[in-house]
Amino acid sequence: MQRIFLDHNATTPLDPRVLDAMQPHLGVEPGNPSSLHTEGRAARRAVEDAREHVAAMLGKDAREVVFTSGATEANNLALAGMVPLNGRLAVSCVEHPSVLSCAEGLESAGAQVVRLPVDRDGLVRVAELDAALEVGVDVVAIMAANNEVGTLQPWADIASRCRAGGAALHVDAVQLPGKAPITIHDSGKGTVSLSAHKIGGPKGVGALWIRTDTRVRAQLAGGGQERQRRAGTENVAGIVGMGAACRLVVEEAAARISALRSAEETFLASLRARVPDVVRHGPGAADARIPGTLNLRIPGVAGEPLLLGCDLGGVSLSLGSACSSGAVEPSHVLLAMGINKVENLESFRVSLGWDTDHDALRAAAAVIADVAGRNRK
Repeated sequence: MQRIFLDHNATTPLDPRVLDAMQPHLGVEPGNPSSLHTEGRAARRAVEDAREHVAAMLGKDAREVVFTSGATEANNLALAGMVPLNGRLAVSCVEHPSVLSCAEGLESAGAQVVRLPVDRDGLVRVAELDAALEVGVDVVAIMAANNEVGTLQPWADIASRCRAGGAALHVDAVQLPGKAPITIHDSGKGTVSLSAHKIGGPKGVGALWIRTDTRVRAQLAGGGQERQRRAGTENVAGIVGMGAACRLVVEEAAARISALRSAEETFLASLRARVPDVVRHGPGAADARIPGTLNLRIPGVAGEPLLLGCDLGGVSLSLGSACSSGAVEPSHVLLAMGINKVENLESFRVSLGWDTDHDALRAAAAVIADVAGRNRK
């Protein structure tokens, strides 16, 4: 049975072209980038070339890019590295668990945390942000595109407000590359986190862009790697893979966005033809969300048996964020959007890849409809 993978927001398949770029550093190129010999210098060149590709995707200087073990570490480095002891942090209620959990840790250590509510579409209520900034905030953390419902936050407007209010802005941009144009808006000070395995790169590597003159305290003690901001020998093969993935995003961005929109239309039309009462959460306007992310609900069908039935039928779905899907609990994102617990637990996420076959999408819609029909109350 040929499986159909519809969980690209959790992870994307490794692009074969990325694997080709990584191969030399998985075997014949043994150098440590901190070594001065020939092999070490070759590894350093590979790391710096990859840094250039990441920076080019952001339209920024490579010296501002720090490699990490993933977006979770990047988010933690940004928040723990920028929020002062007993400082004040504002976070939206729909952030990734790596941001929300870090905020809780900072709160336990003495920081004040302001949790910013969102509306029914998952958009941060800017009046609440303004109120927090008026009182005084050191750092604001608001993701660019939501991983569960796809909502695009008004990044430019938020950056302007943070700049005027004197707050640094951290943006989790993990879901953005290859799905929407990337423009880093001037917030005065701030950071942006990225992940390789959301864009066809390898797992276990990410990056944090740190705006020039933004002070971020290192969170790992050790050597002086990454300009004293992230100790530890660099994951050369992973970093090379991330660089290759970012280069491909730059080269193929328009085609990928177009392909995702087309795939979304095909899938949704096929599913609605079979399940007319399917409900979509999040913004209705296409330009208010990233393409390819669909948070859906079939009334009267619980999400867990739907997911398990689809899995047996060869279709991989998600109940929400992959980092919180081990237990069947209401999505914190949907709860923040005002969706009640019953409807929340009936919801599931379909996240498409830019190269997902349209016949496979139609087949997946048929499987979902069949499983839903057998499980509807």
